Amino acid sequence: HKEFISHAYPMKHITAVNHMQKTAWKVNEPLLEFTNDCIRLGLLSEHLPRSTPLPVPVFDETGTEEDKQNWKVDCKRIHGINKQNTCELIVLRQSTSVARELGTKAFYFPYTCDFRGRIYSASTVLNPQGPDPIKGLLQFRDGKPLGESGVYWSAVNIANKYGYDSVSYDDRVKWVF
Repeated sequence: HKEFISHAYPMKHITAVNHMQKTAWKVNEPLLEFTNDCIRLGLLSEHLPRSTPLPVPVFDETGTEEDKQNWKVDCKRIHGINKQNTCELIVLRQSTSVARELGTKAFYFPYTCDFRGRIYSASTVLNPQGPDPIKGLLQFRDGKPLGESGVYWSAVNIANKYGYDSVSYDDRVKWVF
């Protein structure tokens, strides 16, 4: 057993996972309320799923066979979008529900490793590796200043989010500032 651990996961890796599991989290309550309001009011954002499905177009019986085929393609596309949106909305509602239940309490995430050594949160609904609206509901309980390195890597992430990701890290930071 010890032989497997030493070959598959070096002690530094195990120590890092243990450190992650000891990190306390809390719910970002202002963002939770904002997210709940957006869902309830049906406010659209490119990062939040719609609270109502897209309407399916009605076929005009006087159309040609080509019009009918185009209508079928549009209907299939819209049904696919609505299905994906429904799944995302369910996950978001589950996550906000769990976040509401946690309230102001500190909580921790268990992590697992795959055979390549990649680390994943074992929590399936609310976790720091989920979609952006779900990650945004979380914050470290014991926040600390970013420092120079943290500001640098935050700027890199901001540039990445805006699609400015095919240049060097330093150029991304310059683009942000």
